[in-house]
Amino acid sequence: MTTITEIKTRSETKTYLCCAKCGGDVGTIDHLAEYKNLNTGWSCDACGVKNEFVVTDGVIVSQTVAAEPEYTYKTLALLQVRGNEPPVRFLVEGIYSTKDTAGKLTLEDLNNKRYYYNEHTCPTNWLGVEKVELQGDLDPHEAFQFLAAWGPGDTDAIEMVGFDSEEIDTDEVRLGGEDIFGNGDEKELLVKAWIEMYNDTMRLLLKLTSADTPFEDCLNHGREWVNLYGTNPRAWFLLACYHEEQSFPLDCVGGVWAVRINGHMFVYNEQTGELTIR
Repeated sequence: MTTITEIKTRSETKTYLCCAKCGGDVGTIDHLAEYKNLNTGWSCDACGVKNEFVVTDGVIVSQTVAAEPEYTYKTLALLQVRGNEPPVRFLVEGIYSTKDTAGKLTLEDLNNKRYYYNEHTCPTNWLGVEKVELQGDLDPHEAFQFLAAWGPGDTDAIEMVGFDSEEIDTDEVRLGGEDIFGNGDEKELLVKAWIEMYNDTMRLLLKLTSADTPFEDCLNHGREWVNLYGTNPRAWFLLACYHEEQSFPLDCVGGVWAVRINGHMFVYNEQTGELTIR
């Protein structure tokens, strides 16, 4: 047995840029010494606010909070493998930037997520694996389908299945914080709530697209659905996409949701609670 008589150690010093708003860590800047001129912006790990700064000859010469601050949050996205029955679904973690401090995903965010996962980027970028292969294709975008996503402000999505959203510390789930919605039961409840919403939405679509369903029954089933999901962008996303990527026009302007289904306009006004099908 060899005895080591000389113990070697090494100290390393890192320089961090502090947030102009909260003083938290924005990122290490030692590597910027090689830059002659650089204009960039990074999000604060603590509060998520975007800090813009200028580097000249390796030195930061100015720093400001963005004129319209952007907050970067962790998100969870639900996807499934196409063509499998029963469905194989899984959660992946991602990020998104928004000017909304609440960290709630909008319909626009969901559409952007659908484009990102289904078309824009190779599946290996968000799966965290070396390669994905489908019948010889090593970049098979069509192998997976985006279903839903949640930001840290979307804790109401799991209240319906009995989870107390007050137990979630939303300050912990921003970029650089703890895992979004915890590690176990909360995520399971999140998916269960989505499946329940999916089943309710598919039952509504079956009524709305059936020639045998009287108009009054369509209206009554629609009212039941909007009472549950009328302000939930994930539910409207499902309703508009028919879950099978059939892209039907979907709008939400001033709290008025409108989607064309089977030749009829399905319109809901959040403020008045009025649903019309015409």
